[in-house]
This record gives sequence, C-alpha cells and structure tokens, in this order.
Amino acid sequence: MTHPVQDVQIHGVTQRAPSAKVKKRWRVRWMVDGRAHDKSFATSNEANRYRSLLVAAHHRGERFDRDTGEPVSWQPRTDPMHVHAWVRRWVAEQWPEWQPRTRASVVEAMARFVPLVVAGSAPSPPDWFRRYLVGTLRPDAVFDVDDPCERWLARWCPRLDELDRPLLADVDRRLGLGKEGQALSGWTASRFRKLARACIRRAVELDLLPGDPWPPAPKGRSRRKAVRPRRVVDVRALPDPVTMERALAAIPSHQPSSRAIWSMESFRLVTAIRRLHLAIRAEIVEEVHALGFDDITPSHIYIFQTPGPNGARPTELARRALMTKQSMNHLLASLEKGGYLDRVEGGDDGRARVLQLTPKGHRFTTAIQEIAAAIEHRWAEQLGHPEIRHLTGSLAQLAELDGNRG
Repeated sequence: MTHPVQDVQIHGVTQRAPSAKVKKRWRVRWMVDGRAHDKSFATSNEANRYRSLLVAAHHRGERFDRDTGEPVSWQPRTDPMHVHAWVRRWVAEQWPEWQPRTRASVVEAMARFVPLVVAGSAPSPPDWFRRYLVGTLRPDAVFDVDDPCERWLARWCPRLDELDRPLLADVDRRLGLGKEGQALSGWTASRFRKLARACIRRAVELDLLPGDPWPPAPKGRSRRKAVRPRRVVDVRALPDPVTMERALAAIPSHQPSSRAIWSMESFRLVTAIRRLHLAIRAEIVEEVHALGFDDITPSHIYIFQTPGPNGARPTELARRALMTKQSMNHLLASLEKGGYLDRVEGGDDGRARVLQLTPKGHRFTTAIQEIAAAIEHRWAEQLGHPEIRHLTGSLAQLAELDGNRG
C-alpha cells in the first residue's frame, strides 16, 4: 500500500522571553500536513538535538503521525519491550550521529549495562556473552535467535517497565566496578553511567516508561568531582623526539608486534610534524596578542587557516578544521562576540547562514598571513629556498594522500 507524500516542514529553534512562568524557554516548531506542532525544552542543546532527530527522520522518508507530529517509528509499542531490544533500537536510532570512536564507546557501555539489569537469581550467561553483545548491539549486526546468548537474553532480560529505582541504583553502583570487583577510573565509570542513563531517558521521552526510574547521583560523587584538582599539560614542555624515543624504547612490552608498531622509527616524522605544528600555533598566538588581538585563543587559529572563513558555512568550516559542529559553533560565537565576523543569510533559500569577516576580522587575517610569511622566510634563510620548496611539495603530497584515505 502506497501512502501519499507528506508535507513536513521543520522550523528552527526559537527562544521565549524569560519569565517566572516559562521554565522551558527553547521551543521546536514543525508542521505535518498543515498541522502545527511544538515542543519545549529547558536547554538549547536539548532543543537542537530533538530538531536534528526530526530532520534526520524526515530525510530518511519516515512517516510522521499527524496527531503527535513525531515519526511513527517513535511511537510506543503495545507490548512492553525488553531492555536488550530497546538498547538495540536506541543504538540504531543514534548511530548515524555518532563518530566511530563514540560508537565503540557506546557499544562497550551497553555491553556492560545489559547484563547488570538481569536479576541475580538468573543463571550465568555463556562465557562469551559480553563479546557477543559487543558484536550484536551494532545496527548492522546479524544475529541468530537460536544462539545460546540470544535465548538467554529472551528468557532472563527484564522488560523496560520492570526497571525500578532500587534495581537501577544497584546497576549505577556496579557500572563503576570492573570484572573482578575493582573500582574503575572515575572517567570510565562516569562514561558508562552517562550513556546508560541516556538510553533510559530516551525511553522516557518516547513514553515507553511513565517516568525516569534512574536514581539521582549521590551528592558525595559530585562534591568529589568538584574538588578534584585539574592538571594542565604544557605541550611546549614535552621532551624532544630523541628523548621520547629513548623513553618509549624503555617501556617493557610482552607483544613483539606492539614493539614494532610503537617503534620510534615508525612515527618520528609524525612526532616532528606535531611538535612543529604546536610551535607554529604558539608563535602565531603570541604575535597576535602583541598586536592587540588578546582575545584570540589557539583554537581560533584553525578557523582562519587558508582559505579562511569568509563566505563559508559553519558546517563547511567545521569539516575543514576537523571539528564537531558544536565545537565550531562555540568558537564562532566567541569570534562574533569579539567583532571578528558576522553570520549573514546566504544561499537561495535564505535559511543558510554564511560567515562574513568584519573589518577587524580582515585586519586579523592579514596579521596571521604576515606572521606565517615571516616564519617561512626565517626557515628559508636557515635551510635554503630549494629545501623549503622540496619540503612544501612533500607535505602537500602527504596531505593529499591522507585526505583521500577516507
């Protein structure tokens, strides 16, 4: 049966005026077949994330429910869903938005979370159970319903509506422990808890659960995190490559292949390029501060690298600088506040935003170009112009090869 094409229009995120009655100031508005829908959120991040999920569902061609306004796939099922089935659905829903490293982290956390919600009276799962979960929680995985691990999940894994605060309080505690009962590092335990709670919270948003059963974090945990000292590493104080080679060679290894991989001969060039990059960036920041651009940070330098931000879209700039869109928007907001650039309308539809340098931004761009030219001139005097030309060509070839690798 074919369905008529739906008219789905998703508008931008708007902010309400602050008042005592309005607690959720950020609102997402959209229309489905002429019907207006909106949903409010306490923070802009939540609103933007919800809007991006709507846009992604619309681009995939999903049907939208006219009454709720949300994709039909988001609607709760009549039968209670088992926890492991919900975890797979949640991972598949978020998978396109995650980077490869985030995907691996989520799968690892969920492979630890799912067994912990099973009652202690259940028999032990097969020995390879966690390895099985890591391989089958991915949305592209194929699993056999007759597999012993899958049968164990179908028999003993609880339903979502069976989760309660006492059970999840115990799960929260055990997520901070390793296989042998040893305490995990604070960062690892926090990562596991954060992802597990995000999975449950999404089920609440879709009305698969009547309320959030996850207990709040103990106050003592937040206090310990607040008083934890912050350690800052000065990258310019790192040892030179020769010292690093000796240090790495002295590290004991029981795996010959690892020794070959971590041989300094394998990445001497990478180490040198990295140190040179940090030194150039530090020199540029120091010079522009001396010229009066004292609100510039090292991260801002990436935005002004050739060909510069003028006329580019924020998403294009983020891809060029190898940053996330969130990090790029944060940097652009600070530059916009400092008077270096503006976001103006661009494109035929009038909704796309492009960057436009202000007079101050043009002066800053000129300053960076002059500083970079002075650095290259200094190198040419030290190494000779033929050597610099050869080095420039070799680095350009490496950049092109590495860029084509993905």
